[in-house]
Amino acid sequence: MSGSEANQEWWPCISEYDPGITAQEYHDLFLDESLVRKEGLQALYDLYQMPDHQGTCSEMGQRYGHHSGHYLGCLVAVAAAIVRKTGCEVVRDITDGKKKLWPVLFIGRDVGDRARGGVFSWKMREPVAGAIRMLIEEGKLPVGSPVTPKLSERIQPDFPRNLILYGPPGTGKTYHSVNYAVAICEGKDPETVMKEPYRKVFDRFRKLRESGRIDFMTFHQSCGYEEFIEGIRPVPDTEGGLMYRLENGIFKNFCERAGQVRIGQSGKTPIKKNPRIWGMLLGGTGMTELKRECFARNEIRLGWYEFHDAPDGEFTGTAELSASARCMLTDFRSVMDIGDIVIIAKNSRSVDAVGVISGDYEYDASSGDYPRRRAVEWLVRDIDQDMGEFLPEGRLQMPRKSLFSLDVVGTQGVSGILRRHGGAAVTDIRQEEAPFVFIIDEINRGNISRIFGELITLIEDSRRAGAEEALEATLPYSGSRFSVPSNVFILGTMNTADRSIALLDTALRRRFDFREMRANPEVLRNLSADRITVSGTEISVARILEVINERIECLYDREHTIGHAFFVPLRESPTLETLARIFKNRVIPLLQEYFHEDYSKIQLVLGDNAKDSRYRFIDDEELRVKSVFSGVPDIDLPSRKYRIQDSAFTEIMSYKLIGSGI
Repeated sequence: MSGSEANQEWWPCISEYDPGITAQEYHDLFLDESLVRKEGLQALYDLYQMPDHQGTCSEMGQRYGHHSGHYLGCLVAVAAAIVRKTGCEVVRDITDGKKKLWPVLFIGRDVGDRARGGVFSWKMREPVAGAIRMLIEEGKLPVGSPVTPKLSERIQPDFPRNLILYGPPGTGKTYHSVNYAVAICEGKDPETVMKEPYRKVFDRFRKLRESGRIDFMTFHQSCGYEEFIEGIRPVPDTEGGLMYRLENGIFKNFCERAGQVRIGQSGKTPIKKNPRIWGMLLGGTGMTELKRECFARNEIRLGWYEFHDAPDGEFTGTAELSASARCMLTDFRSVMDIGDIVIIAKNSRSVDAVGVISGDYEYDASSGDYPRRRAVEWLVRDIDQDMGEFLPEGRLQMPRKSLFSLDVVGTQGVSGILRRHGGAAVTDIRQEEAPFVFIIDEINRGNISRIFGELITLIEDSRRAGAEEALEATLPYSGSRFSVPSNVFILGTMNTADRSIALLDTALRRRFDFREMRANPEVLRNLSADRITVSGTEISVARILEVINERIECLYDREHTIGHAFFVPLRESPTLETLARIFKNRVIPLLQEYFHEDYSKIQLVLGDNAKDSRYRFIDDEELRVKSVFSGVPDIDLPSRKYRIQDSAFTEIMSYKLIGSGI
């Protein structure tokens, strides 16, 4: 009885199906490395170690630290190898009539807990358990799994998944986001990375970004859900008009890279790191003559024989080539690449083969109705796999075209098909577990509710993919199911002078950890950027920064202090001219913004209230009302007027007199 008929009964029972393989025979088969790879044998050992030799792939993953898909792929691959070697009968599920490979090793039952990712709980057949016992007694198990270590074993335990670096301008938030991102990706302590030369760290940052492990985005008032997650965007068509196309946003693409399954082949054409996935109809639905030939010759073919390839890259013929046909021919010739995956449609709802493109485009006008060819290595063929569970929710069928994109299936879907039909035995399927870091600069400048949408819940640790309380959202435009992988780290930066943490979106604040980045004059001392000497008079720039910030905190608050990064150029050019340029172009404008051009307070910050007129950055004089206005105006007027005194910036004493100890 199948699991769908009785949730608690094991299927198939011995009276329904008996592979007829003894424990000794299983033992010998398991030791045949041409049949059973080491990770498959280790997966059997892991299941044997479970209570009563039973459990779901998800339960094994949680216990031993591998992705659930690893166990599914390994165990089905072993079952497929046993069936292929022994030729034993394969049982059919009475629910759907499809052949099942796994019963050669296990009996199973539907645990009905899809939220945990384990649909079936597998239990070892007694002869299989006996074979594993024999291998343990012989010292041949465990063999040690070659799978990548758990994510949690390769990152620092105190790394939050969502972190915001916040502080006033110039405190190095964006600078340190590079250090943090590299530290997360390399599994190091950020303090260790910060001690390394920044140029070396930045080189590694750039390489990690080029590889797709790190991405970067700046929020602003115009950012929306469409740019971040997905949306419908206008694009020009071939006739000069506009067409509307659904496109992924930058964060959705990033999550798909981080959560993808890596599929590769040992000793064969390697599958690309980020392969395109193509669908094809070979001569129509069902087993056509063209499909039979392509399966036998390890190739795929495309028609439109009446149109020829022209030297200029166009397609020529006696009739007009439709825009749809032109796109298919162009994709087959120029976009499809070696290492991409091709899935062959049996009809609009099911497929019967999966392969990897292994050859360049070939055109032979004399080869009949299908002159265009590419070589393919078939991973599985002559199967019958319903695609309903691999397509986005609400999409009932695949396009009825000779060539079409099936990227929506993703490598997750491809790996699922391969595991179901024994293709995992000839491929290397691994879940991506390396840390990925998405940096959001100026995170507080965007409309968080508008940008994140439903993802504001999905970024929580407990809601990430693979967590016990994992959630998926159905995206409104594509209808696809989406979750945030657990190996994605979101690193934000926030300028507190723009917006206080207290005013930040409450939903965002609850889901992020915060680390304050304060102005640090010691950085200038460590960089040898804090001393300037002119005509025997020496000043300490680090002390200037300390004095200015103490006064700003008294007159305003700590969130509007001035960062040390503004003064870092003094490391390369420790001159009065460089300091004057920093004060005139960076410090004064910032103080004008902070104090809304209340120059009396700016004078207090810069110590101008206690200087001789010659050394004041902000000079003032009495406002003579009668000399400016006729009569006596009946309004309140300021008693003094202020001006920025350019000559003071070139006087060393202007800086020396800012405060004591300078």
